[in-house]
Amino acid sequence: MTVFNISNSGVVAGGPGDDTLKLTYNTATDGVWLLSTALNPAGGYDGMFNGLGSNDTSFTGIENFWFTDLSGGADIIRTGTGNDNLKGGGGNDLLNGRSDQGL
Repeated sequence: MTVFNISNSGVVAGGPGDDTLKLTYNTATDGVWLLSTALNPAGGYDGMFNGLGSNDTSFTGIENFWFTDLSGGADIIRTGTGNDNLKGGGGNDLLNGRSDQGL
């Protein structure tokens, strides 16, 4: 298992086994959206957290997501299967980590 700790922006590539992306936003005042998510044939998900500015984080092959927003804005985060932990900051957030929801 590999754990990637990212603050605000970055590029993450998961490998074999379960990978966890721990993403903390502390400057995205306009909110964060989880966009462009697709199943990766090698395992996990590919996609991008859009910080609605220059704070974007793209990822490939990630199975588990830990998202924390320490700033404001309306976050829209939906994850699928996996051990996910989602925490919105100030703002009207939509956080959905249900395993039966899909992405």
